[in-house]
Amino acid sequence: MLRSRLTFDQLVGRGVEYRGGDKTAVQGVKVDGICYCSQAICGNHIMRAGKHWATFTFGRGCDVGVVRPLPRWDKRGLDMFSPRCSRFCQDLRQERTDRWEGCVDYCSFGLESGTYFWYDWEGL
Repeated sequence: MLRSRLTFDQLVGRGVEYRGGDKTAVQGVKVDGICYCSQAICGNHIMRAGKHWATFTFGRGCDVGVVRPLPRWDKRGLDMFSPRCSRFCQDLRQERTDRWEGCVDYCSFGLESGTYFWYDWEGL
């Protein structure tokens, strides 16, 4: 059972920010009129077993997903980032640890379209 609210301790990319400075809530933003694919990562809580849930308020074209731990990716200074983008696969594969099991490294759900995707960084 969780004892405290999850917080997003990493914001990766220019198109995401904390809502009202609250690290438990994030929102997508346009920068100079451009939407950048970006990620908010809750890296301070690792899901090992049991049921997990989250509540999302979303706009057009939003996806939500779960990704393996990516420590310090917020320090890379990336303008945009998506764990399903092949240009990041080499770096993402280097994050692998002995604790990783299975072949699903990232999965996402399209909130508007209802589509579900999963990714294996070895296969990209």
